[in-house]
Amino acid sequence: MPSSACSFSNSPATGKTGQMKTDQPPQLHMQYIVDLEVYSLLLRPGDADTEVIQYKRSEYTPAAAADLFEQIRAELPRTHPSRTDTESIHSATLVFVYMLATTQLRTMRCVDAAGEHWFARDADSGVVYDFGAQEHANTEAVHAHGEAIAAGGIDSCPLEASFDLLERVQPSAQRYMVDELITLGTLETSEFLTQKKAMDYLYQRGVFGKL
Repeated sequence: MPSSACSFSNSPATGKTGQMKTDQPPQLHMQYIVDLEVYSLLLRPGDADTEVIQYKRSEYTPAAAADLFEQIRAELPRTHPSRTDTESIHSATLVFVYMLATTQLRTMRCVDAAGEHWFARDADSGVVYDFGAQEHANTEAVHAHGEAIAAGGIDSCPLEASFDLLERVQPSAQRYMVDELITLGTLETSEFLTQKKAMDYLYQRGVFGKL
């Protein structure tokens, strides 16, 4: 099967075609995103309240993906001049898919003798976006054996580290707490989200208020 490749400076991102199709349902962690007309909300439920980050998503194009990849990579801490820790790569991969408005990208994980490897794959083109490509002894094998998973924990709730990274990548994002527990099961009945959707509706019709 032919390979496709996409390079971002020193961190190559390679992939194979024909792996997946975008008719699959959204991965669980992507269901914590609520897209409105003006902005998007990423929800991180706690025990009795919810942390929210209000931000802008970009349409997914090769140019937008390449630019975002470099922005995120520039914000990653280094345990060595050429190395990044697994937790940071995990968070970076999630932020990458959170910030691009598309159903094509799938969050992938491969577990081998060296540990966990996280990356994103375009389900249509097969192109892989891998912030940890330099960490793999065999990058092609990691990508070939990666599996699309529900990332972020048992219920795929967004990671705190991903919120921290998203703020650094997009300084205009707003992060705040909501005194309401919002879960995937209460998205349709949430009072907070109902109010946000109503304000978004009015904004789109020229009634400009604080969003």
